[in-house]
Amino acid sequence: MFRKPARPGPRLAVECDGERWHTREEFQHDLERQAILERLGWVFVRIRGSLFFRDPDTAMRPVFAKLDHLGIEPLGQATESSESECGLLIERVRKNAESLREQWRMERENESLLKKEAPGTKRFPPAF
Repeated sequence: MFRKPARPGPRLAVECDGERWHTREEFQHDLERQAILERLGWVFVRIRGSLFFRDPDTAMRPVFAKLDHLGIEPLGQATESSESECGLLIERVRKNAESLREQWRMERENESLLKKEAPGTKRFPPAF
């Protein structure tokens, strides 16, 4: 679904934050970018990535509330086709998120195994 302002005015930026990607430096960079865009008239809403993947409807409530508050109206009527495209996109995002979670789980396991190795143990690459 696409939305546009009913009148000239504020624009809404939606930022989906994730714990893994927000180091202090990244968070500072996000705040600087947000400050610049706010000076240009953008309004920000932040949602947590973890909440979005668990419960997208709850995560999106503040976004829709801010859109209504700003008077940003739907661009057009939702059609069955656009709703199915939206569903496909959500499914793709969920699959990618699941893949990332699996990758992170494996990275944590590898880090844990490395920490358990005895000091002074040498690691050699696998022989082919």
